[in-house]
Amino acid sequence: MIELTNQQGCREAVIEAAAEARRGAPRSGNKRPRIRGGLAPWRARRLVAHIDARLAGRVSVAELARLTGLSGGHFGRAFKQTFGVPPGAFLRCRRIEFAQGMMLRTDFTLSQIAFRCGLFDQPHLSKMFRRVVGETPSTWRRARRDA
Repeated sequence: MIELTNQQGCREAVIEAAAEARRGAPRSGNKRPRIRGGLAPWRARRLVAHIDARLAGRVSVAELARLTGLSGGHFGRAFKQTFGVPPGAFLRCRRIEFAQGMMLRTDFTLSQIAFRCGLFDQPHLSKMFRRVVGETPSTWRRARRDA
């Protein structure tokens, strides 16, 4: 399980867990790690692919639970055991990563980016972005584009 110490750790933990889930790689040196209560590797890969494909739209925890064939409560516990963060936090971090990529590659306004990331509006993006990254989207974008 990945321990989180701060919001930056959330982002790094989500990236690491998603990459491992896509690869199906074990987290330890063992070939077949024993993770009690977590999601099966095929389910984790399926979830990450589903989330990434639908970041611009609405993704509910109930929908993710149905995708895996688990009940809501069991899914939440298994998801956190596998990825180290609850499903909502994982989705939030993936949306912010998607927004960061769009900020660097496009000239879209923050309102357009927010809408394409499945958020309501630019203030919603700014609030979530600041909570996860630690600075506002415009400051983050300006610092990386000028460099």
